[in-house]
Amino acid sequence: LSRVARAKRPALLRELLPLLKLDGMVPMAGGTPHPTTFPVRAYQLELADGGVVRIDEPQLVAKAQQYMHDVTPGVGTVGYLPLLEWVRGHIAEQHAPPYQEWECCVCTGNADGFQRAWEALLDPGDTLLVCELDFSFSTSQLAAWVGGRSLR
Repeated sequence: LSRVARAKRPALLRELLPLLKLDGMVPMAGGTPHPTTFPVRAYQLELADGGVVRIDEPQLVAKAQQYMHDVTPGVGTVGYLPLLEWVRGHIAEQHAPPYQEWECCVCTGNADGFQRAWEALLDPGDTLLVCELDFSFSTSQLAAWVGGRSLR
């Protein structure tokens, strides 16, 4: 791990997340307002094929309006677990990774995922070799992060 990654410590507020499950608990920190403060009753999406997806179950609507603080014992907060489980199943079915110890990451986009990986693994000045065919935007960002240059 990089020096930056080794220096990181768990956020103290995340240690309080299990308390959110207590009946009557009203959190005053952590960006988790009470679901009743949102004026949304349902979400409806119309698909290109004419199909409609409607989410109107109160618990799901409330969950959709919150940060995804699903706490996994021994791991911490990893995001919205049903989405992560779906992604894992999809990858296993479609790509069949040839080894057991694989994991996936859901992020806001390609560059965001790469940058998080670089910050965790590379220190400024480190070298990373990539294939000639790569996602050039991401590797251009990498060069700025590690002070590197492009070799072809």
